[in-house]
Amino acid sequence: MEFAKKDTQVLGVSCDSRATLAAYNLSLGPSNSYPIRLLSDFHPHGAMTRSYGLFNEENGAPFRSVVIIDKKGIVQFAQRYTSVRQPGPTGQGETESDLSVPSILTEIDRTCY
Repeated sequence: MEFAKKDTQVLGVSCDSRATLAAYNLSLGPSNSYPIRLLSDFHPHGAMTRSYGLFNEENGAPFRSVVIIDKKGIVQFAQRYTSVRQPGPTGQGETESDLSVPSILTEIDRTCY
């Protein structure tokens, strides 16, 4: 993975409970677990994402965003991304977003090296 090559750890943050995140991970099957560690910002609800200004009060969940924190714990980059939820073929829905892994890798290079 390109992030590991840059000595970078990727974490997902959700306001879902740990039990919900575990159930989601298990729903993917024993060999298809989610590719990144998921963290729960459940209680107090959204406290961490609010501290970064990334909590959407309107729908009670974090905005889709990327935060790059350097090894000293300093935020070097924070960006919200747009996302649109569409019905998917399986009924679960799909999310289209302008979030781009290559652009995030470029930001890591720009801000952390």
